[in-house]
Amino acid sequence: MRILLSFFFMSSFCINAQVIAIGQGHSVFLCESGIPQSSGWNYQGVLGTGDGTGHATPVTVAGNISNIISVSAGSNSNLFLDNQGRIWGCGLNFYGQLGDGTFTNRPVPILIPGTSGFIAISVGESHSLLLKNDGTVWSMGRNFEGKLGYTTANESSSVIRQIPTLSGITAIAAGNYHSLFLKNDGTVWACGLGSSGQLANGISASRIIPYQCNITDVVDIAAGSEHSLFIKSDGTVWAAGNNYYGQLGDNTVINRKNPVAVSNLTGVIKVISCPTSNGSYFLKSDGTCMATGDNVGMIGNDVAQSLVPVPAGPDGNIRAIAVSSDQALFLKNDSSVWGIGNSASGQLGIGTFSFASTLQQSLSCNILLDTHEPTKQEAYLISPNPATNMLHINHKGQIANSIIYDSLGKITAEFGNEDESLDISSLEPGLYFIRIISIYNEAFTAKFIKK
Repeated sequence: MRILLSFFFMSSFCINAQVIAIGQGHSVFLCESGIPQSSGWNYQGVLGTGDGTGHATPVTVAGNISNIISVSAGSNSNLFLDNQGRIWGCGLNFYGQLGDGTFTNRPVPILIPGTSGFIAISVGESHSLLLKNDGTVWSMGRNFEGKLGYTTANESSSVIRQIPTLSGITAIAAGNYHSLFLKNDGTVWACGLGSSGQLANGISASRIIPYQCNITDVVDIAAGSEHSLFIKSDGTVWAAGNNYYGQLGDNTVINRKNPVAVSNLTGVIKVISCPTSNGSYFLKSDGTCMATGDNVGMIGNDVAQSLVPVPAGPDGNIRAIAVSSDQALFLKNDSSVWGIGNSASGQLGIGTFSFASTLQQSLSCNILLDTHEPTKQEAYLISPNPATNMLHINHKGQIANSIIYDSLGKITAEFGNEDESLDISSLEPGLYFIRIISIYNEAFTAKFIKK
């Protein structure tokens, strides 16, 4: 699960930082102080407050964690990434998904041994994925049907272990019983349960070792309960897997073993789902949200289920989205968070243990915002993508400078304020990020593929 097609530029280089997250009956909010809050059902200490009590109003997570830059919520476990690349965890640890070498539940966040240099985290139903700054992926927890990516299936691990067959990875997504990995060449790899076609490799079988999906030129991924979502570099959105509720958005309820194009979508910059969800959500460059599949009516429209994407959530100014099976949170550009759907356990943080049939503002802290605003997508457009020798910036504002980073955050090229056509012929083929800074110190970041 990853927020926006952008970087999170802090002292640690964090790819697609998540600042709001929803689990199974709880939510996590990353405050601008770098210390998270949580609300909802406190099953096995998942709120990290140490008191074992549920909360309808967000409360500060206990312990010694600070300088957190990304959060991820699984069914009943949470991970927190700090600006030193270290990872902390709390909640249910029955399968070792917290990676601390035990199977002991943790009501207060503990530091996971041996974690440093990590840049992304993703928690699934009972397993966790970690992305390191060298492009390697590490995992822990339940290995049902091989979702940890090791050479043996159904063997839980309470310590972090490297997935030996993966390298050059730039993004990770943990689903219910499957895992997705985006590589720096735009290919996607998957492992775990494949019975509904969610591994997108043309068959309905599980894989204990990551196997290449039948899709290329991908720039963003998301994993749902039994389906997978992809954005390609041309801006099109694709999906594979279980389609019983219409979560693939192709106007059918037919499961797909190969990715199919999602209908009626343009301008999508982020795909969102979660391990417990049979729905798909799409953040657009104009700050609006579209959704398809189950429980669409839970997130701000009157449609209970849809086979194609329909408008959902606030009318605009959406910066990030977090969803679960029957609730959603929307972070707006003013740092406020709005929730809708099931809050019987207090998970929306709106102060009551009840269902919210309309958008309600969460009582959380001011959320830590990154430097990217999705509404700037129209002000700075890059083309072509993929690119071979030249990359062009089409813009409405004035550029101060542009910086190109490789997939591990290393600067590979810098250009001045007069450069609108960038010579990238010297770059090696792969996935890159360009950060464009305006004369007003506004920043825009996008991915592109160098052929």
